[in-house]
Amino acid sequence: MAKSKLFDGIGHPDAIKLFGHRPSFSLLGYYESLAKELSNSNMYADQNSGVARRCSKTASLGMDKELLHVLKNKNIKIITSSDAHCPEDVGDKIRELEICVANA
Repeated sequence: MAKSKLFDGIGHPDAIKLFGHRPSFSLLGYYESLAKELSNSNMYADQNSGVARRCSKTASLGMDKELLHVLKNKNIKIITSSDAHCPEDVGDKIRELEICVANA
């Protein structure tokens, strides 16, 4: 997707956690590869609250901390959003998402 240069950003890059899937190995190499391609295509990454809101028992808020750290260290623009599908969800946990980005 990033290599195509057809998109401005990527949302939910690790949304598989929505279903409770956790790898048994480090994803650091994949995260670094993703960051490189996002940088080459001048794309942003979306740090949003939608996945955690939908599946709070299996998904954490926003992106995986290691992924967020890699993206931030590679100077990838990170935006925050609530992924609102109804008016009540607009702005949901934006402050917490911003804190996660600042602390990455």
